Amino acid sequence: MGWHEKVLESADRAIAMNAKNVTAHVRRGMALLALGRNEDALEALDRAIWIDWECLDAHRGRSDALLGLGRHAEALSSYGAAFCLDPDNARTQLKLADALFRLERHNEALAAYDRAVELDPEIIRTRHDRTPLIDGDARTQLRRGDALSELGRPDYALAAYGLAVELDPGDALAQLRRGDALSELGRHEEALAAYEEALDIDPGDKSARDRALELAPGTAVAHNIPGYELLELGRHAEALAAYCRVVEIDPNDAWAHAGRAFALFKIGCHEEALAAYDRAISIKPNHAYAHAGRAAALTALGRSAEAEKARRQATGSTAPACAP
Repeated sequence: MGWHEKVLESADRAIAMNAKNVTAHVRRGMALLALGRNEDALEALDRAIWIDWECLDAHRGRSDALLGLGRHAEALSSYGAAFCLDPDNARTQLKLADALFRLERHNEALAAYDRAVELDPEIIRTRHDRTPLIDGDARTQLRRGDALSELGRPDYALAAYGLAVELDPGDALAQLRRGDALSELGRHEEALAAYEEALDIDPGDKSARDRALELAPGTAVAHNIPGYELLELGRHAEALAAYCRVVEIDPNDAWAHAGRAFALFKIGCHEEALAAYDRAISIKPNHAYAHAGRAAALTALGRSAEAEKARRQATGSTAPACAP
């Protein structure tokens, strides 16, 4: 039995002894909410509010349940009740902002975000306090970030894009948008790292390549671009030479080693390709492209069992596999 099931069982026992135990009803509702049983959670929290209308935790939990059920307008009303009970609570303001965003009332949501940050400047940077924002999927967070960016708030947009990346680490667009927000905030080294992550996920992402080149024209990530383009044209020997130059600039560039490996594979140098893929993986263990390429090289060398293991590792990595 898991933790939430134990809490649920304990709350049920407490309610059996005293049907008007508000704390037990709230604990029961929150446990059901954590288990994804939103309808049951709503019923339990409604019961708690019926017993004690001023129970703030019950109103907030009820609002979360309504959000989980897609009943956004009702959730907004419920967060409003929580706000009336405690207007200076930063988490309540943040939840209110989330409901407003889901209803596409962006300017009002931004005002609620501003108030939350005014009350607690760390709230959008602390994972615990951002938990309500994780109710949506990565695409929801991406749309929220785009809306905040359009409203001229790259700082808030960055928090939303960061959540999108946490929810789906293999989303190249989320990494790209995160890089854009960081760049707008003047955090150029972090922006470049985000663009590199986007390129690791999708080597063909022209937007990420262009932005990386603009930020750092003399770095290894910029020099990776000609190698990729030569591979796309099928000019594998020239691509190999280009990637070798990148490795000279930065011996710890995982993408350059993976690109070099791909070029070696395409010209039939399978042993050398395997060694280059191994080097890429030693630098970045979750490099899905390198794991997939390694599987192809092992297959070409007749090492089927090892190739199958490498394919499994590619599938389990954070980025989609796309190798020969």
